Amino acid sequence: METEWLRTFIKTENFREVAEKCFVMQSTVTKHIQHLEKALQTQLFDRHGKQVKLNSVGAHFLTHAENINYKVTIKSQNGSCYIQYFSF
Repeated sequence: METEWLRTFIKTENFREVAEKCFVMQSTVTKHIQHLEKALQTQLFDRHGKQVKLNSVGAHFLTHAENINYKVTIKSQNGSCYIQYFSF
């Protein structure tokens, strides 16, 4: 899942708007979130009916995901790109 999707969700709190702004289908966003939560074995969002909000675990994950993304970007700007696997 793109960290941009999470940042967009924080601004809009709406998966449909995330899909529109990030040029993907809403079902794609939903499936990525479900797979991510399953892989992490935790919920990143609090769901109350149709209302969805990023919870404290999701906010913590976003901070780390952006940090990882930043490190990879910095590394690739120095001319050598690498992929490192992190366990959350």
